[in-house]
Amino acid sequence: VFSFASFLAGLAVDKADARTLLPTSGVLWSLAMLWQAAASSFGDVLGSRFLLGFSQAFCNPAAYVALGRISAPSSRATVLGVYSSGVYIGGGLAALSILLDGPLGWRGVSQLAGATGVGVALIAAVALPSLPPVASEGREEAAGEEAATAQQVGALSSLRDDLSELLAP
Repeated sequence: VFSFASFLAGLAVDKADARTLLPTSGVLWSLAMLWQAAASSFGDVLGSRFLLGFSQAFCNPAAYVALGRISAPSSRATVLGVYSSGVYIGGGLAALSILLDGPLGWRGVSQLAGATGVGVALIAAVALPSLPPVASEGREEAAGEEAATAQQVGALSSLRDDLSELLAP
C-alpha cells in the first residue's frame, strides 16, 4: 500500500498545497493508529494498517517540498539531509516503543502514537506557511526561469566553443 500510495502522493503534491497535505496525512495516520488501538477483529487491524500505509506515503513527498521551499538555497541540502536522517533515526526510535508495551499494552502504545500524531499535525497546520504547487506560482516566474536556463545553456555553449578553439592544433 505504501509503495503504490507514494506514487499517488507525489502526483498529489505536484497539484496541491503541501501545507494542507502534511497535516492531513498526519491526522489520517493518527486516526489509523487509533483505529488499530480500538480494533476488535483482524479486519479492523488490516484496514487500519492499510490506512496507515496510505496516509504515511504522503508525508515524504510533501515534507521534501515544504522543506525545499522554506529553506534557503544555501542550506537546502543540509536541511534535507537532516530530515532524511531523521526518518531513519525516528524509525529506530519507534522500535523502542516495545518498551512501552509492558506498561501500556499494544493498544495503549497505539493510542499514545495516535494522540501524539494529532498534536504534531496540528502544529504543522499552524506553523507551516502556504506552500502552493510550484506550477501555480505564475507564468512570469516560469518564463524568467526559462530565460535564465537558456542563458546558462548559451554560456556553456560559448565556453565549449572557446575551449575547442584553444585546444585545436
